[in-house]
Amino acid sequence: MNKIDKDTIKNPFWAMSAEDSVAILRSSYLGVSNQEVSERKKIFGKNKIISQKQFVVLKLFLRQFESPLIYILVLAGIVTLLLGDFSDAIFIFTAVFINVSLGFYQENKAEKALESLANYLEIKTRVIREGKIKEINIEELVPGDIINFSSGDSIPADCRIIQSNNLLIDEAILTGESLPVEKGVRTVGLRVGLGDKKSMVFSGTSVVEGLGSAVVVSTGKDTELGLIASLMASIKDEVTPLQKNINSFANKLTIMVLLLSFMVFVLGLFYEYSILEMFTMSVAIAVAAVPEGLAISLTVILAVGVERLAKKKGVVRRLSSSETLGDTSVILTDKTGTLTMAKMNLVRVEVPYLENQNNLLDYQKEILKFAILCTDARVENPEAPISEWRVIGKSLDSALIIGAAKNFELKEFDIRKRASVIDRLPFNSSNKFSAVKIREGEIESTLMIGAPEVVLKMCHNFYWNGKNAISDKERSDLLKEVHKNAGDGYRIISVAFSEKNKNTQLKDIKKIDGFYYLGNLLLKDPIRKEVGQAIKEIQKEGIRTIIVTGDHTGTAKSVAREIGMDIDENSVIEQHELDLLSDEELQAKLSSVRIFSRINPESKVRIARLFQNNGHVVAMTGDGVNDAPALKQADVGIAIGSGSGVARESSDLVLLDDSFHTIVSAIDEGRRILQNIRKVLVFCLTSLFDELILVGGSIILNIPIPLNALQILWVNFIADSFPAVSLSYEDEKNKEEIIRRKISRESVFDKEVKFLVWVIGILTSILLFSLHVIMLKLGIEEGLVRTFIFASFGIYTLMLIFSIRSLDKNIWEYNPFSNWLTNLSSAVGLLLMFVAIYFPPAQALLDTVSLPEPWILSVFGVGFSCIVMVEVGKFIFIRKKMVR
Repeated sequence: MNKIDKDTIKNPFWAMSAEDSVAILRSSYLGVSNQEVSERKKIFGKNKIISQKQFVVLKLFLRQFESPLIYILVLAGIVTLLLGDFSDAIFIFTAVFINVSLGFYQENKAEKALESLANYLEIKTRVIREGKIKEINIEELVPGDIINFSSGDSIPADCRIIQSNNLLIDEAILTGESLPVEKGVRTVGLRVGLGDKKSMVFSGTSVVEGLGSAVVVSTGKDTELGLIASLMASIKDEVTPLQKNINSFANKLTIMVLLLSFMVFVLGLFYEYSILEMFTMSVAIAVAAVPEGLAISLTVILAVGVERLAKKKGVVRRLSSSETLGDTSVILTDKTGTLTMAKMNLVRVEVPYLENQNNLLDYQKEILKFAILCTDARVENPEAPISEWRVIGKSLDSALIIGAAKNFELKEFDIRKRASVIDRLPFNSSNKFSAVKIREGEIESTLMIGAPEVVLKMCHNFYWNGKNAISDKERSDLLKEVHKNAGDGYRIISVAFSEKNKNTQLKDIKKIDGFYYLGNLLLKDPIRKEVGQAIKEIQKEGIRTIIVTGDHTGTAKSVAREIGMDIDENSVIEQHELDLLSDEELQAKLSSVRIFSRINPESKVRIARLFQNNGHVVAMTGDGVNDAPALKQADVGIAIGSGSGVARESSDLVLLDDSFHTIVSAIDEGRRILQNIRKVLVFCLTSLFDELILVGGSIILNIPIPLNALQILWVNFIADSFPAVSLSYEDEKNKEEIIRRKISRESVFDKEVKFLVWVIGILTSILLFSLHVIMLKLGIEEGLVRTFIFASFGIYTLMLIFSIRSLDKNIWEYNPFSNWLTNLSSAVGLLLMFVAIYFPPAQALLDTVSLPEPWILSVFGVGFSCIVMVEVGKFIFIRKKMVR
């Protein structure tokens, strides 16, 4: 037997005959030899997909350090430790520890024990080798193996079908198509999508009905499932917009700190300070410039948002992605299982041309009774409530049985008690119908259900209207209505009935005449009840929703219209059209497209990437393995909780309640997070100038430095961190305000934040530095001056929190004390400041002295003056926005 190689398995087997496929793979219907199996394992390896999920806990922990802010803190701590300043080092490393611990706890809590792509490989399969049927672990399969499968089996590799009998395969995991797909030996066209390769079965799918044999064409990483795994591995984790902004800020801050420290070091040497003393001073400048409380506050804001979302049944698997939700501008959503229930429902029973509508309900029940008798499905637990029934059988048959019970009080087991089936003709993909012969007492009759065009062809009369003949116009109109309903996403089953030819067997059914046309059963995968309203809310917030599905165009358009999307012919692009477009051509069309249909996993990734290239923040929703790569590519991947484990593992957000409306809640929560981040940035960074100007200015003027590194750490980390964290619990009561205050996608550091940080920060810093210089000139004792500036610096920032609670309103336009946590944390911060000033052990640690009581009033006066400056700045900026 000639050898095969990696190029052999690249052939388009779906477009080749079964015989040619077996021959090209150097196999036969008796299978390959054991020696050949060993050789092929060396070439293709095991039929296994290597899981990317390793060392998860360690990776989660190390990921918490992936921030320049943490890098700066760690570096400052190490340098401080080397200088022997253990108190400062302890404070700095405590800040790092708290930040990392909070982030790790939240992400580890959300990390579920999810299934990996390799899990399905823990099964066995029946294979023919050297003419003998064996049962082996599917890891041992090689290209060229001949396998057998039947109803209930999972397909272990990508295979070309060589024999089939009524074969139905559930491919939703790969294509998103909700209904089982008919498969057979017949070849299909060369250029068809994955969902149209009817002569192939694919790894990870399952057999719903029938049986078949196939030759394995690819295994492991070469299967469609393996290609998806490889595609996922090739997609790099991108940093979120907030991370980009914080990283940019931290990089600029690092450069500024290094330059300022170097300048101070050189200036000190010029003033003839010792090298060691100036090195210590330079480190003090670096410590002053690092906002220790910022990293903690940002982590807590994200964690609080995640906890809020968890109460609304949304689990955020990566902390930093929670803020990205607030920036979302485009949602790419899968159809089956996301917008729909991924479960067929009986929608209605049609009785065409019925003259006497008074008997409609009785006729509908009769049609359903006949249809159920044509199925072989059974209720496994009939004693349970209908909502808990387990139906053994095909999904369509299950939908009929449950629909009949819910809507018409017809129970399958009761129906079968009254009529016995004496002959059965199963559904056949070539005939497209099934039939039974039943006996009720002494009466025998033949029942048939199937495709409308097939059933109608075998019927010549209606049953209900005096058994009138079906005219050519009526037949044509019926088929037109069927095609219209099919275009609207319905699955239509026609039902017929005959009382004649009692002695004719069903295998000769075409000899049976006298079939009466009864009516149609319409089934549909229903829209999730909250989707329509959720789509409206999302549109109202300026976010586009686009359907990206592997399903048929007609079904996708029907769903789109049902959920309120405006669709025309230019709104839809199919996979074969997409393949002909360059990236530039496709990008030009993105603004008008609302549906992408028959889309494969690679194209889903491409679509997400091109939207991102157009400047959009993309959220992708899905539930299948075919969605996993796009979930990973998107800025925010959103998985349906009841979907595949692979989709959940690739996502940032998992919807535990499978509700599309949870996405709306997640976006709103993301915007709240961004609002609160802006407030924290203003609060933490405004005081940055105080520290730099007070320390740097004193060195330049060659006067005593008012704050040492430990005092700065006390204010930044001990006194101010609690109030900053309280901003995490700020909540916009008015949703319209959240929508109106959409954060710029360019930067969370918008003009307002920059204005308040720079202008207010510099003004308040100048005020404090001026007081420092004046008090020294007046000859006031240095210890009192240093403690006064320390107290003013700490208490003014505590008072600032009440002004920062809203950046869109002045303090007199809202209740500044409505957040009880802010009140409590500010009181704690104030208490800690008094401890630092009046408690002897703290005085010794921080180098402070007790202030006279009248001086405390002056300290609060400084704080009030700073608040006035902040409110004036806010007033100017708010009025400018109102004019615009």
